[in-house]
Amino acid sequence: VRTWLDGSRKNLGLEIYCENCYNNDIFVIHDSSPFFAGYDETPVLNVVGKLVQREKRSKAGVQRYRPTMRDYMTPPKTATCTPNNKRCCRHPLLVDFRDIEGFEFIIQPKIFDAGFCRGRCPYKYNPGSHHALIQSLL
Repeated sequence: VRTWLDGSRKNLGLEIYCENCYNNDIFVIHDSSPFFAGYDETPVLNVVGKLVQREKRSKAGVQRYRPTMRDYMTPPKTATCTPNNKRCCRHPLLVDFRDIEGFEFIIQPKIFDAGFCRGRCPYKYNPGSHHALIQSLL
């Protein structure tokens, strides 16, 4: 992060892709929008969305709660990630910014689930290095 911030004039910035965000009333505010008028060049990521209620759904007499807005990055809770599972599986990797020196500028979230993939995954899910990731995209 520090390298990216120090060389912000040289790098190409940060691209955010959110599939189906507009249909779910989630918007990414760009620094060219009127919202940022008068702010300095402090890097900030703002994601604006609306709170959604969960709807009750019953199937065979069992009441379940179904989220009205789906999170495409998080696997369903029914996914089983066991040591014997050879399929691609996302495992949690909790990063606590309070424990990492040099990240005091991060206000929220205090803890972030960076996650990692294990198993027979597409190469771009778990590259050996940043260079390998870029090569896989070319």
